[in-house]
Amino acid sequence: MTPATGHTFDPPTDAIGAGGRPAPPVHLPADAARATIDTLRRFEQFFRRHASDAVHAELRAFCAGLGWHPVCGAEALLDQLGLHTLPLRWALGAAGVADTTTTTTIDINHQEIT
Repeated sequence: MTPATGHTFDPPTDAIGAGGRPAPPVHLPADAARATIDTLRRFEQFFRRHASDAVHAELRAFCAGLGWHPVCGAEALLDQLGLHTLPLRWALGAAGVADTTTTTTIDINHQEIT
């Protein structure tokens, strides 16, 4: 009979920050978080709904120049615009900041909001 073995998994250090420790939280005014969310949303809306085929071709060329996939890289970049707003939205919700007039400071810490 073989002894039971436990399953362990050590994530790569770059998955959780340098040195294997989570990054410290960043204090960010709620207004700055809202402005960042709004800006990212506007860029995403422009590229998805208003940019011409020539602009999309330039975006694909730009992404390919960075070493990304020449076709899917641009779509991945546009997806990131929306995905990067999520931690900011979650932090605003966790701080109880919903209205646009509050000047509350929120802590952005990936470890706490995921």
